[in-house]
Amino acid sequence: MARFEMKVVVAKRVSDTEVITEEKDYICFCYDPDDYQEVSERARHVIKDEIEFAEAEVLFGSADVHVNDQTVLVFGFRNKDCDTEGLEDLLDLILDHDSETIH
Repeated sequence: MARFEMKVVVAKRVSDTEVITEEKDYICFCYDPDDYQEVSERARHVIKDEIEFAEAEVLFGSADVHVNDQTVLVFGFRNKDCDTEGLEDLLDLILDHDSETIH
């Protein structure tokens, strides 16, 4: 059976004062890694499980799908039910390249 690899990064709110990020690597099996519909369905299933079974509120995340060391699909997801303003502030903090952020 063929396979593809996937890297998932998820930002989660653990409490009102704590947000964490998690990075996980997956190896997923499929019949044909060149069949983007099959790969996409399997990748979406992994993302769905990551969100549904999370122990903390998932705020946003991304997933990169790699076949033969090439990125073939990129997914981005965001919690539509969380505070948009607070989420944008968090994204600004994480993506601020002008200053150093200590995690």
